Amino acid sequence: MSLGLMVLLLQQTNLSFGPVPTDLNREWLTQADYPADALKERREGPVEFELTVDPTGKPVLCRTLQSSGTASLDRTTCAAIYARVRFKPTLDDDGKPVFASITRTVKWVHPSRYHLAKKAGVPTEPVADLTVTVNRLPIPADKARVGIRVVLSDRGTQESCTVALPSARPALDKLACTNAASIPPEPIFDAAGAPVRGVRWRRIHFVAQ
Repeated sequence: MSLGLMVLLLQQTNLSFGPVPTDLNREWLTQADYPADALKERREGPVEFELTVDPTGKPVLCRTLQSSGTASLDRTTCAAIYARVRFKPTLDDDGKPVFASITRTVKWVHPSRYHLAKKAGVPTEPVADLTVTVNRLPIPADKARVGIRVVLSDRGTQESCTVALPSARPALDKLACTNAASIPPEPIFDAAGAPVRGVRWRRIHFVAQ
C-alpha cells in the first residue's frame, strides 16, 4: 500500500471470519482509488459496508451501513471491491455453495495526514451484533467475545451456528450460538433484492451486570 494513502480494513480479517478471498495478497482498495473530489477537498473517514457474495464467490450487493460523510468515498469503496475482489465459494453445513454476507469497515485517510494517522494508530474495535449480559464474566471483558458463523434461511432465521472465533471459555462460546438465535430475522438479499439462504458472520460480546 502506498505511503501516500492509508485505507485500512478495520474489522477483523481473520480467514475463519468471512468468505475467503481467492487472492489473499490483493489489496481491496489502493491509492489510485481515492476519488479526485475527496482528495482535493481533503475528505476522509470510515465507511462501514455490508457485502453480499453469491455462491460462485462474486460480490453482487454492497450496501453502506455507516457513511463517511462523503458520497464519493462511499461509492468508491463498493465500486472498487466489486471490480477487484473475488472469493472462494462459501459452503453450508452440507457442503453446498450458498450466498454469504459480511460487514467490514474501511478508513480513508488523506495523504496529508497519513503519517500522523499511522503514528496514532487506528482503533480496531469491532462492533457487536449482539451484546449479552451475564451475572459474572469468567474472563476479562475484552476477551469475552465470540465470532460465530450462522446459516440463515431465506426468511433470515438461524438454521445452524458454529463458532468461528472462540473466546477462552467454551461455555461462552455455547451461549453465543444460543443467544444468536434470538436476533430478529434478517435475511440476506441477492442483487435483485430477493431474500436468499446463506451464511452470515456475527460478533457476540458478553458484559457483566
